[in-house]
Amino acid sequence: MEIGTISKSKKAAIVAASVVFVVLSAWQVHARREDWPLSKYDMYSVKHGAFAQRKVLYGVSPSGEFDLASAGYRVGSKFWFQFSTIEKQKKKVRQLLTKVAEDYEQRRVDNPELPALGGIKVYKESWKIAPRMAGLDSIERKVLAEYTARDAAPAKPRVKPKAASRANAPNPTEPPSDAEVTQP
Repeated sequence: MEIGTISKSKKAAIVAASVVFVVLSAWQVHARREDWPLSKYDMYSVKHGAFAQRKVLYGVSPSGEFDLASAGYRVGSKFWFQFSTIEKQKKKVRQLLTKVAEDYEQRRVDNPELPALGGIKVYKESWKIAPRMAGLDSIERKVLAEYTARDAAPAKPRVKPKAASRANAPNPTEPPSDAEVTQP
């Protein structure tokens, strides 16, 4: 075999794979299907309407609402997938948002300048797509779910471990020394 030549079996495999790909792609077009890996790119394969939409998570504090993402709290696709599957089940949505609230409060222990969280709202924001980006500042907002601090038991804050070792800790069976007793 020379350098740069392909064996007959490899050529046959390449031709067969190419024919299968073309036939399956033509079938997808005819059947009006969008199956991965042939064509499951929603960005390109779905005709988008005149409205753009997104779901966002807002925190509610005594000073007003704030975007949790702008406060450094990010939720990923796993959260939005879970939310979309349980969106109509109020109890499960409350449990999911309770977990988000607990996680946020845990982050506040390490980052106290974050605003206190009194509740969470999930919004669906939509706006009309117009030529030359007109109307982008007129967003319609619909509340999909709400959580307030009274919806769940209070979260237990995480306590930062102290640097003191057990060797220096006082023994509860011994009376305190004079240095450990504080006078009022």
